[in-house]
Amino acid sequence: MLSDPNSPLEKKEKYLNVISSEITRMNTLVTNFLTISRPPELNLIRIDLHKILDEVLLIQKAQAMKENVRVSRQYTGEPVYGMVDMDQLKQVFHNILINSFEAMPDGGTVKISTEVQCEKQKSGAEEKRFVYIRIADTGHGIPEEKLNDIFEFYYTTKKTGTGLGLSIAKQIIEGHQGTIHIYSTINKGTTVELKLPLD
Repeated sequence: MLSDPNSPLEKKEKYLNVISSEITRMNTLVTNFLTISRPPELNLIRIDLHKILDEVLLIQKAQAMKENVRVSRQYTGEPVYGMVDMDQLKQVFHNILINSFEAMPDGGTVKISTEVQCEKQKSGAEEKRFVYIRIADTGHGIPEEKLNDIFEFYYTTKKTGTGLGLSIAKQIIEGHQGTIHIYSTINKGTTVELKLPLD
């Protein structure tokens, strides 16, 4: 099909989108299994977290179109540079976005927002800058009684899920001295909130 010069461009683009989506899905699956078998050491570099988000969104663009999902961004105007492992954070964002897409089989919206806050970790300590990254979807939501279990390894609410995505995301975020929380309402959607330290 792709090598056929007489094949319509529209069909070729469709097949390329499917191939791209499947490669991303398989790569995420393999990476998840490797991470749980032996959590990698952090390879920290100073980078703009918005850049990481944008790169992941570019990779997931084909899947979003396939799933009829509209993705919007609302980034803070403040700098969001931090010492992070870029590849591991990409894995976190991929896992969360895949979950969001799967929660909206009939299409929907994913909104990604960032906010910078200065906080004291303990009394008398200097204020530190943190970025809150929120990924919100308009999917079917997660029952309240299941929210306490979703970070457990191999726990899944999906028929075909591995139960690794969120547990690995938690492991990676906490390895960066950050936190992850999930807020969800049935038939309204789910928000994943990540908190990471900045320079």
